[in-house]
Amino acid sequence: MLKNIIFCLCFLLSVLLVASDAVLLFTTDIHGNITSEEGGLLKLASAVKEQESKEGKEKILLIDCGDTLQGSYESAQTRGSIIIEIMNLIGYDFWIPGNHDFDYGFDLFQQRASEFKGTVLASNIETVHTGSKPYQSYAIVKINNLKIALIGATFPFINNSEIITPYAAFRTLPLSPSLDKIMTKVLKTDPDVIVLAVHGGLYNKKWMMSKELKRFPQIDIILGGHTHEDIDGKRLFNNAYFFQAGYKGEYLGRIDITKNTKSGKIEIKSKLISVKEYPNDKNLESKISPQLDAINREGEEKVAYINSKEAIEGGFLIAESMKVNTQSDVAIFGLSQRTDKVAGNIDLRDVYDFISHEDYVSNMYITKDELKIILEDLFKRKKGKYKKVYWDGFKFQVSKKGKILGLTFPEELQSKHRIKLAIPSYYIEYPTIKFPDIRHIAEQKDSKYSNSKKTVREGFIEFIIQKFQAKKQP
Repeated sequence: MLKNIIFCLCFLLSVLLVASDAVLLFTTDIHGNITSEEGGLLKLASAVKEQESKEGKEKILLIDCGDTLQGSYESAQTRGSIIIEIMNLIGYDFWIPGNHDFDYGFDLFQQRASEFKGTVLASNIETVHTGSKPYQSYAIVKINNLKIALIGATFPFINNSEIITPYAAFRTLPLSPSLDKIMTKVLKTDPDVIVLAVHGGLYNKKWMMSKELKRFPQIDIILGGHTHEDIDGKRLFNNAYFFQAGYKGEYLGRIDITKNTKSGKIEIKSKLISVKEYPNDKNLESKISPQLDAINREGEEKVAYINSKEAIEGGFLIAESMKVNTQSDVAIFGLSQRTDKVAGNIDLRDVYDFISHEDYVSNMYITKDELKIILEDLFKRKKGKYKKVYWDGFKFQVSKKGKILGLTFPEELQSKHRIKLAIPSYYIEYPTIKFPDIRHIAEQKDSKYSNSKKTVREGFIEFIIQKFQAKKQP
């Protein structure tokens, strides 16, 4: 079913005098951001209200493309419940989950999905034991004289090795085979427009969106996510147009769809609306402020005091806590966005700022040569927000090319063939296998890989309370 689609750039919108038949509003990768200078859910709420007042709520679909529940102190403390509450108050119609929406475990995701008052769309999720589809694959929505088919798909590479624990209850399927299974059903509904909302970007090392979807020329509009880009309409090989609304709720995407009743052609116009200058929605803010106030009071709870003479970069202290808590020989940590030293009163929000991932401490038994391979895997990939690697229990130097030199150990470890390593489970269990050398070592039988079921953050709090409690100050 091929259709004639006319895509109009933002600066040409004024030539279209006919009001649109339907409006898609969309967000992605909010990562728990409730409010910030650049964006967040409270500013998005104001922007959505403005669009609804202009167009009428009945002609608007509000869609989020995932990675919504994880990424802020507030979302972590409530395991995403406050984010779902806000989404419901704003009035989201559809939610397509992203990979980080499962960070608290599949059971908790299912609970949050049940609390969402809109519709969860995920055509490529199935349960491991039964192969059943726990969520709706697509929805058919009629607005004015338009029939819109909206297909949802989560990040397709949440693959499930046997060692993965948070994702073990379900699996995700590749995008193309999932679309093959439902496209015939979708086409039978004779939609005017087919929209694919997917938690995936245009390109990464494993796929190109345009090549992945080349076999599906029926798709007209793709709403993306995952890569934190702002893209206002990029034409793909299959003549679909790709849109993505940035990161942390900094943009609200808008697509106007109009059907020419005479020619049957579909006209599409789009823009990304920056919400930076929008005020927080006061009504929404008042409804959630009691909960936010309680979270903030808890966040200010002091857990330890470290005097300036004992100040140390937080990452090294976290590595030490992982080693001590699991009675390991050595530890590695490198997932902190903060690289400053820990000193003075330390509260729960400080701890979250150092450890923002919902990540577990894992253990494996490795040779010293394997430790060198692990370090080199980390150093050659350290970039972006995680620029430093921290360790405890050994010493080394690293060359400019990321080669490990002069790896030395304390006397009690020198005679050991295998040493016990404490390391964040993220490096091994993250679904897209960002660190293949580390993953390969963990999968070897001799490594005896295990997950402690305790998060790095929980263990760190226990450690600093015990180590510094005598020096805790009011």
